[in-house]
Formats: sequence, C-alpha cells, structure tokens
Amino acid sequence: MKKFAVGALRQSSFTSTRRYNATLQQVEVEAALPVPTFESPDFGKAVDKSQHQFSRSVPPRWRFDKAASVVLNEVKPGEMDYATLGQAKKLVLQACEYERPELATKLLHRLVNECRTNPNGYVMYQSVFNVTMSAWAKQREPEQAENVFAQMLNGHAENPSLFPPPDIYSYNALLAAWAGSNHPIAIDRVVEILEEMEGSEYQQPDGFTYNTVMTAYANLIGEYGAAKAAEDILLRFSERHVNGLLDEGPQTMSFNIAMKAWSNSGDEKGADRAHEIFRLMQKLTSEGHANVKPDEISLVSLIKAYGLKGDLDMVEKLLDTPPSEVDGDLKNCFNCAMSAYVMSGLKDAGEHAERIMERMEKPNKISYKTVMEAYAKGNHRNAAIDCENFLGKAVEKYLKYEIDVSPTKELFHIALRAWSEHQNKREAAERVSAIIEDMEGLRKEWNLHTTPDAKTYSYLIEIWSQIDVDKAEEILLKAEEQGINIWIRNYNMIIRGHAGQNSKKSIEKALQLLKILEGREQAKTFTYNLVLKGLAKLGSVNSARKCMNILNSMEEAARDGDIEKRPNMQTYTCVLNAMSGAASEGSRDTASAIDIFHRMSKLDKNPDSTSKLDLVGYSAILLLLSRLRSVEAANTATEIIKQMLDPTTGVNPDAGCMSSAVLANARARSIRHIYVAHDMLVYLSRLFLDGKLQQYPHPSSFTTVLNAWSLSQESSSVKRGFELLTLMKDLNDAGVESIPNKVGYNAFFSVMAKSKLNNGGFEAEKILRTIPNASTDLWNSVLQVWAYSKHTRKAFEAQRCLRDMQAAGIQANNVSFNSVLNAAAHSHVHSDEFKDESMEIAMGMFEELCNCEYAEPDHVTYGCLMKCFRNLTEASPDRDNSILDILERCKQEGKVGSMCIREIHATLTPTDFEKCIGFRADAFSTKPASVLGSLPMAWTINAKN
Repeated sequence: MKKFAVGALRQSSFTSTRRYNATLQQVEVEAALPVPTFESPDFGKAVDKSQHQFSRSVPPRWRFDKAASVVLNEVKPGEMDYATLGQAKKLVLQACEYERPELATKLLHRLVNECRTNPNGYVMYQSVFNVTMSAWAKQREPEQAENVFAQMLNGHAENPSLFPPPDIYSYNALLAAWAGSNHPIAIDRVVEILEEMEGSEYQQPDGFTYNTVMTAYANLIGEYGAAKAAEDILLRFSERHVNGLLDEGPQTMSFNIAMKAWSNSGDEKGADRAHEIFRLMQKLTSEGHANVKPDEISLVSLIKAYGLKGDLDMVEKLLDTPPSEVDGDLKNCFNCAMSAYVMSGLKDAGEHAERIMERMEKPNKISYKTVMEAYAKGNHRNAAIDCENFLGKAVEKYLKYEIDVSPTKELFHIALRAWSEHQNKREAAERVSAIIEDMEGLRKEWNLHTTPDAKTYSYLIEIWSQIDVDKAEEILLKAEEQGINIWIRNYNMIIRGHAGQNSKKSIEKALQLLKILEGREQAKTFTYNLVLKGLAKLGSVNSARKCMNILNSMEEAARDGDIEKRPNMQTYTCVLNAMSGAASEGSRDTASAIDIFHRMSKLDKNPDSTSKLDLVGYSAILLLLSRLRSVEAANTATEIIKQMLDPTTGVNPDAGCMSSAVLANARARSIRHIYVAHDMLVYLSRLFLDGKLQQYPHPSSFTTVLNAWSLSQESSSVKRGFELLTLMKDLNDAGVESIPNKVGYNAFFSVMAKSKLNNGGFEAEKILRTIPNASTDLWNSVLQVWAYSKHTRKAFEAQRCLRDMQAAGIQANNVSFNSVLNAAAHSHVHSDEFKDESMEIAMGMFEELCNCEYAEPDHVTYGCLMKCFRNLTEASPDRDNSILDILERCKQEGKVGSMCIREIHATLTPTDFEKCIGFRADAFSTKPASVLGSLPMAWTINAKN
C-alpha cells in the first residue's frame, strides 16, 4: 500500500482506506499517518505504521476534517507539491463519499486555482468534477451541480492541457442532478441537456442518458402529457439505435420506465397504455430481442397501474402470466396485487388478498404484512377481528413449522392499529391488552422478536386516552417503570385528555406530566400549548397566573438557546384566552394584556419565525381587551383594528374582531370612547349591508353600545339610540333575523328612560307596537320609560300603558305593577297638581297586585309604596303610621329590602328609626350594607338585597 505525506499537516492523520465508485471508476482513498512538519528533514518520506498507534484511535472523519482544513487554510496558494495535489483530489472524492458536497466544492475550487498557478503542472481529472456533481445530485441541488459543470467547461476553454473537457459521465451527472430535483425548470433543463448531447459531435447520449430523461418525466406524477413525453423519448432512443447512432438500444429498464410513467400519469387510459408497452416487450422478446424481455419490475408496474385504476379483475388476470415470459422472482407481483386490494377499500379485501397469497409458492414477510393491511383496512366493523384472526393463524402455522415467516412486532402492530381504529373503544382496549400479553408470551416461550416497545404501548395508550385518561396515564407510567421509553406523543395524548376535562384536578395531573417531560428535557412547545389550553378553559385568575408563569419560562428557555420551547402564536393565544376568563372574574390586568400583544407583534415581525399573527391571535387579544373595561384597553383595541385594516398586514378584521373592538370602547365608560364604539358599529354594519363583509355584527355589540349611551347622560344619546335602532332594523330587513332582539330593544328603551324625555313614553309605545309578539319584558321596559319621564301625569299614562298591555293579552308581573308605582312615587318632582291622582293610582295598583293570581308584592313593591306615601302625602302621624304598617307587613312576609329601610330612614326621626329597626340612624347612613346584613333573617328571607 502506497503511503504519502501532506504538507503543513502536523500530528494528525487522514482516514483509513475507503473506496468510492465514481463514474464507473474505483478510486482508492488511503490513510495517511501523522507526518513530520515542513521543517523536518524527513518530510515526504514513508512512515512506519507500527510506530504510530495514535492514528488507530482517532475517528476517520475527524482525521478527514483535519486534513481538509489543512488543505484549505494552511497550505499557501501555489505551494502544493505533486503529492499534496493528489491527496487534495482524494479529499474531494472522500467529501463526496461523506455526502458533504459543499466541502467537496470548496476543495475542488482550491484544486482548480492551484492548477492554474502551480508550476508543478498537475492535471485535473474529469472524475473529480463528475463525482462532485453526483454528490450535489444526491442533495437535489441541480444549480450547484450546474456551477461545477460550468467550472469544468471554463477550465477546459482556458487551458485544455490542464483541464479535460466534460465526458459522457459529466453530462449524465448533470442530467441526473436536474432530473432528480423538484426545481421548477428541471424538466426543461433536462430536455435542453439531452438536445445538446444529441447535437454534439463528441459526447453522444447513451442508454443511461435516455433512461434518466424518461425517469424525469415519469416522476411528474399526475401531470398531463408527461407519460406521452416519456414514451416519445423511448421512441427517439430506439430510432437513434436503428439509425446507427447508438451501439445499444432500449433495454428492459427503458420500457419499464415508460410503463412507470403511464402508471403515474393519472390518465384513465394510462394502465391500458402501459399494458400495450408490456405486450410490445413480449412481442420483441418472441422475435429474438432478449434484452427487452419483461421482468419482475415490468409486471409489478403493470399490476400497480391497474390497481390504481381499480380494475382488480385485470390485476388477477396478470397474475396468470406464465413465469417463463417474465424474468425474476414473481413474489413481488403477488404482493403488489394484494396491495391493490389494500387500496380498494372493499369490505372483503382481506379475503381476496389472503386468497392471492395462497397461490404463492412461498410467501414472504411482505406477503403476510400486506394481507393483514387488507384486513385492517376492510370497511366494516369486524375488520380488527379479522385482522387479529389472520395474525393468530400465521403465528400458529409458524409454531407448527408450517411456514418460515417469523411473526414480528411489525405484524402485531398492524393488528393493534386496526383495533385502535375500532368504534367500540372498550372492546378495543381489552383486545389490545390481550395482544400485548401474547407478544410477551411468544418472547418468553419461543424467543420471538415480539418484545412490546414504545410503538406497541402507543396504541394501547391512544385507546385508553379516549375513554379513561387516568387509566392511560397508569399504563404509561407502568411501561416507563419497565424501561420502555414512551413516545412524547403519548404523553401529549394524556396531557390533552387531562387538559380537556376542564377541572382543577385534571389540570394538575397534566402539569405533573409536563414536569416529567421537563425533567427529561423533552418538553416542547406543542406540549406546553396543550397545558395552556387546558388552563385557559378553567377561566380563573389563578389559571391565568399559571399561564403567565409557563409563558415566561418558555421565553427564558428560548433565550437560553432551547428553540424547542420557543413560544408560537398559539402559545400567546392560549395565555390571552386564560386572561379573558380571568377578566370575567374581575381581573383587570390591562398592562399584561398589552405587553403580550407587543410580544406577539415582535414574533410576527421576526423574519426567522414561521409563526405569524393571524386572525385567531387578533381575535383573542381583542376579546380580552373588550373585557378589561379600561381606557388603555379601548385605545389598544382601536389601534389593532387600524393595524388590521392596513393592507400590508394581510389579515382583515372579521365581524368578531370589530365587535370586540366595539365592546372595548363601549365598556371604557368614557364619552369619547362611546362615540368611537358607536362609529365602529355603524361602519361595521354598513360594510355588511353593502356586501363587503360576510359576517354581521354580533347582537351584543348593539346592546353594549346602547347601554353605554343610557349611562352617558349625553344629550344626544336618544338620537344615537334611534340611529342604532334604525340600523338594527335595516339588518333585519337584510335577512339578519337575530337583530334586533329582545335585549337590543330593552337596551334602546333604557336609553329613552335615562334621557327622561317628556314624551318619551309615547315614542317608546310607538316603537313597541311595531315589534311583533312583544313580550312582557318589552312592555315593562316601556313602563320604565314612563316612570323616568318628566311628564306631569306619568302615573296616569303608566297605568294606561299597563291597561293596554293587559288588553293585548300580555300577562303583567310584579315588575309591571312596580313600574307604575315607581312612576307615581316620582310624579311630584315635575308637578304637585296630580299628587292625589298619583296616590290613588298607586293604592289601586297595590290592591290589584295583592289580589292578583299570578303575581304578588315583593320588596320593591313595598319600597315604592312607602316612597309614594312619603312623596305624595303631607307629613303627619297618619302618614308615618301608614309607612310603619307597610314595614310590619314586610317583616311578616320576609320582604324587608334595602329600599324599605331607606324610606324608613328618610321618614322617621333617628330615635323612631332606632326603635323600629334596632340600629342607630347614623349607622345606616355610614354602613348601610352592614345594617342590612345584621337584620333578622325572618325579615329579609324573601327579599333580594
């Protein structure tokens, strides 16, 4: 064995002898041992291998990397001797063997530059370029192979004596690089290279060339015209051979590629066309052309074509092809035919596949696997049972030495998968457990390779996670104790099951499993998101706090370099949903909400991130902001909507986003933001009415804005309310039946009531009469409008409205009577002229309510009646006694409410109040809730305080 030394290589060595097949040549890459330095007088001499034991312990690839580094970085340009140049060439070949074409290209470039400047006159070989192009072809990088080919051409044009021209192997290597890639211009470049070779005087295409071009077309699965183009190339190949331009013509492989092209074409006649090619091969063979005799691959391609077509009768007929007409072992043909039944989806596919297998002289493992797949995919409820029964028969035959195919875990896993897809999960769990026990028994008694592994338990865990997640967790932990490394996906199944139960106990179990994965450094973003989603469903302040802690730990881990824990948009969305639930409980952490949105925006703008802020993320943050009831939240919601309306964002707000922004502004309790919410809602509604938005605003948006106007005390609130009511009616006319709803009308009537208009009651009644099937609640809302109005005879009008309600067949309730009493109690504010009339109406309403069969006085009724006595009658002992009589009745009925106590407090002297109630009057003034809570339970048991 020849030994050599490389300049500038200090105390290191090259790899041991390896062989690399490059363009049909065997290139020997030998090991160089540690060599003396340049300064040593022994440089370049052979080194005795026995004197250097160190070289045997150094990993070959380490020595290779060191040698390549020396050539690239330590040897100065122009100073390579002939031996070093030769070794650099071998390094190129070895880099290709190690599938490192980028390093091979660097070394090749170094060689090319050295040959141009080095006086030693080293001549480049075509094989170095060819092998580098082949290495790039394996990496599916045709453009890199093209660069190497161009370098070869340029070198030859510059100095033909040092750089040889591309040979047939060079063109074929380039052709293979383009043919095997998914580059958009691959097929065009392949054809261009073929035409260039056909027009060349020196490098004519050979059989490999044409086969490569046909393969490129055959791989264009389902593309129109590709199969026809592949067949045309086959004809060109044949014609050039007939015309004497090629020594050898198409052989079996060429015809097989053409058949494959038709099989992959997706054409209805593709299988028939492949069959015609098959018959042509048979005909040519009978005429003496043995080099085109169909082989096993030919028949498999044809069977596959008819299988994809669904012509199972033809598949069966092809199996009757005489073995003498086909070269090779026909086992794969039978296996392919059985695969056709697997793809068929027939209920009896397993029976057909088993019948075909029985025709085989000696089925192999693939045969048994295919039959089991056919049974497993049978489209009926007993598919898993049939699959298991077939497996049982196979095991029995093997144990009786009737077959040579040993049952393996792979066969058992097919049966397990079939049961995992069974509808009855309880039965499936029992059968899978039994199969796993059988696997253990076969391993112990017969020493078969059926030891249950992680995949085995994966099926069992998957089934139990759907019916009893606690049982699934028990199985997982038990398997872990046996030394089986359960897959992370199984942990995720159980975590998802616990997280989906929406209980604190189950979430704690999910967190415990997460800690186990964290301890093994196997926890990933997907797992964290499952836990976060479960915590978000709890909707509590504590769960939101836990979500924030998990998010912060994930971000910290990502900053430390653990990209597997880097939060994505789903992570942030889950945290936002948890905060939304907490906001429903009263948590108002606006600063954290805005901070999370800024983190999401930062991730969205990161060019290296594939996780982008989408509609789901925007919806989550807007929903949270709508529940925070703060000016900052409203401002942020408005800015987000503006951001989404920007075309460069690429995410258009839907009705849900706009509605959330409307709610955020309406709930900010700021006049400016109420106007913003109003304008947003109008804009959103107009977009829908104009057909520019598919979703209409949610009815709650109208209700919330109307409620905001009712509390605003703005002079224009009624005008704005009428505008929204008109808009709701327009939406109803456009087909939105849910708008306006009862809640929306009630909110509008509330706006009118709080505005205290003189004739507000009349306007409200007009609107009420336009509502079909108006309910008791809507009539009560109109009565409230009368109660709040400034009309001098509002008690009379409220009573009249109540009579109209009863005349319309609407059953009044205690709220209806209380509204009339309330109107009477406040009628004195606007005029004393009708006090007696109002008092008479109040007493009449009270008496009617007491005698009513479907309603009775409540604590509000008594409070309003006391207010009527206090406001409508002159102060006198009789008035005070009447109020005290009402109080005594309240005590007896357990209906002493806060309104009653307030009226007593306003009517009686502090001394009388203390005698009557039992508490000092000033105590009620400072702490009314404490007084109410200390009253005897018998007084307040039927009152809602």
